[in-house]
Order: sequence, then C-alpha cells, then structure tokens
Amino acid sequence: MKHSRLTLLAVSLAAPVLGDNLLRDGDAEGANPWTPAVVTIVKNDKHGGTAAFSLQKPAVTVKSALIPVDPSKKYRMSGFLKSADPKNLSTTCFGLAMFDGNKKLIQKTNVSPIQGTETELAAPAAKGAMEILVKDASQWNKRRSVRTQVAFHVKPGYADLPNFDVTSLLSRVKKTPDGTAWEVKFDRPLLKDYPAGTPVRQHTYGASLDCCLAYRPVPAVWTRYSAEIGGQVPVGAPDQQFWNGARYAAVYLMADASRKGAELLFDDIVFEEIK
Repeated sequence: MKHSRLTLLAVSLAAPVLGDNLLRDGDAEGANPWTPAVVTIVKNDKHGGTAAFSLQKPAVTVKSALIPVDPSKKYRMSGFLKSADPKNLSTTCFGLAMFDGNKKLIQKTNVSPIQGTETELAAPAAKGAMEILVKDASQWNKRRSVRTQVAFHVKPGYADLPNFDVTSLLSRVKKTPDGTAWEVKFDRPLLKDYPAGTPVRQHTYGASLDCCLAYRPVPAVWTRYSAEIGGQVPVGAPDQQFWNGARYAAVYLMADASRKGAELLFDDIVFEEIK
C-alpha cells in the first residue's frame, strides 16, 4: 500500500486552544476502538494511565471509528508509539483516512488527476477486459515506475472529484500499430462495461494520508508523533489539508510493514480540534 510523504510538525511557541479528544478510548483505558480486532490491550508497558495498545499483526492497517470533520476547521492528531523490542523495530505508518458524506473511503487516487490527460474511449470496453483503447494518451505518463490508474466519467474542471470509478494499476500505455488510438492495459480486469466516447483521465495512484509517520522505524522508547490538518483543496492530496469530499476521518496505524515479527505499542492517541 503506497502512502504520501512523512510530515512532522514543530511545536508552536504560542500554544493553541485544543478541544476534547474526538477519538473515543484512544488512551487504552476503556474499550478497544480499533478494527479489525487484531489490537490487544496490555498493561506491562504503557505511556500513561494503566494500559497501552499492542499490534503484532504484520502489515495490517487498523482504524478507529469514523469521526465527523468540518474541513473548514483545523485539527491535530497525535500519539505515543514505541517498538516493544529494541532489536526488532516496527516499521510503521500512522495517519488519517478520509471518507465522503456516504462514508466511502477517499484514497489519493480518487482526487489526484494528472493535468492534460483528458481523452475518451475510442471503442467500447467490456466488463472483464484487461485493456481499453483511448483516443489520445500522448500526454499520459507511460513509466511503470510511476503508478497510475484510469478514472472514468470525468468532468470539466475536475467536478467529478472524488472519482471512485477507477481501474486497477496500469501496466502499459502504448500506441496501436495502426496509430489510430492508444492501448492501455491494467493489472486486473474491468468491473463493468463502458461505451465508446466515455470521458477518461489518468490519475496518480495512492492510498491514505500518512501525516504523522510513513514507513519509518519507531524507536524502542515512547515517542510522540503529531500532525495538523485543516482547510480543504478541490484537487490533489496534500499532507496538511482535507481532500475533496472529506466529511469523516479515521485514525489508522500499520505496524511491522517489513514483516519481521516486530511488535508496536501505542498509547494516548488523540484527534482534536484546534480552536
């Protein structure tokens, strides 16, 4: 799972006024708020209070319950993380997943169009197909090292964003032998039919926002990570603003991304409004 870049925030000299923790039971002192049910509560090592959370399942993302957000406001998320074994540090992601008003997950792909790549299907595309023909992909990124997808039913001015009607990752973009169209191949088959003339566009691939920590080893001492997010952008997936359509958020963590059997401890996870 690919994520956006790490953002660590310096502490401001003028302390802002913070609201209540919007993430219920983030301190491990009550119920276990994480899904799927692979997080345990431990009492042998904690940052504060009487307990902390432990995650040992490798490369599994756990999320909190959805939290309503107002993109016009500013929020801070923070938490204390620790690798349980100093000889086996957990490579970890710690960030924010965003959801639209229908509680559908918004990924970076859904809001990250590549400018100037709008075109149309040159022929009908059938459900189950592993390729499409488009009229003009001359401005498309054709390097496999840059992971991209195709969005369907795009609209002028990016009015379709967030666009959830996307393909799997592209595996090849190549002009047809007769030069009349461009062949675009995917990793997985299409999920439905599309008629000729359907407007399409190339998008950059990406998942959720690793605003606090992105695939970095966590020290074997309790370490605080934090990030701030506020305001909303119509296009793109910046690190410190809500993405187009966001109305809910969930805090997430992924431990042991390197799959080396590392255990991650975490405690006092907070998501709060900055007033």
